[in-house]
Amino acid sequence: MGWCPFCGRRAGEEEAWAGGPRRCACGAWLLGGGPPGVMAPEARARWEEGARVRRFQRQADRVCALILREDVPQADIALARAGLRETCARLFPDRLGLYDMIYESRFDRLWRQFREPGA
Repeated sequence: MGWCPFCGRRAGEEEAWAGGPRRCACGAWLLGGGPPGVMAPEARARWEEGARVRRFQRQADRVCALILREDVPQADIALARAGLRETCARLFPDRLGLYDMIYESRFDRLWRQFREPGA
C-alpha cells in the first residue's frame, strides 16, 4: 500500500500503486516501482507551486491580521509588508506587478478602514 504525497490519500489493497504508473483520485500520477507515493514530475510541479502559493497566502494573511490589531506599531506592519513583497519577488518574480495591484491596494484599504482616525 502507498500514499499520495499530493493529497495524502492512502491506496487500498485493491488499488496498490506498485507495479506501474497509476493515477490517484486527486489526479496526480504516481510512479510505480519506487517508494510508495512517488509523484510524477508534472504532479510534483503542481504540488510545489501550490505549496509556494499557500506559504505566500499565510504570510499575506498575517500582514492583514497585523493591520487589524490596534496594538501593532505601524513600523512592524511596514516591515511585514516589505517582507511579503520580498517573498513574492523570490517565489513569483514574474508577478510583482500583480502583487502591487492586488495586495498593496488591499493593505492600504485595510489601513484606511481600520487604522485612520474616524474610521
